[in-house]
Amino acid sequence: ALQTHLDLEERDFESAEISARELLLLDDLREDSHTLLLRALAGSGRSAEAVAHYEQAVDLFEREIGVAPARLKSGLVELGLIL
Repeated sequence: ALQTHLDLEERDFESAEISARELLLLDDLREDSHTLLLRALAGSGRSAEAVAHYEQAVDLFEREIGVAPARLKSGLVELGLIL
């Protein structure tokens, strides 16, 4: 996760995306890993993919644990992708 943060800070969005996806393979219910992926996608100009991933993550969380990921939505708001 630390490397992903560093990649985002250095604006290496491709590496950040790869790292975030690897983290999600280990545990797809880690909200912070989803947030990292959203930031990488948005940073590389792929806003539609970021929003689509957000929607998939919400479905996953609701199906698996019965609640939507609140911090994930605030991340999208922060990125200006949703209101």
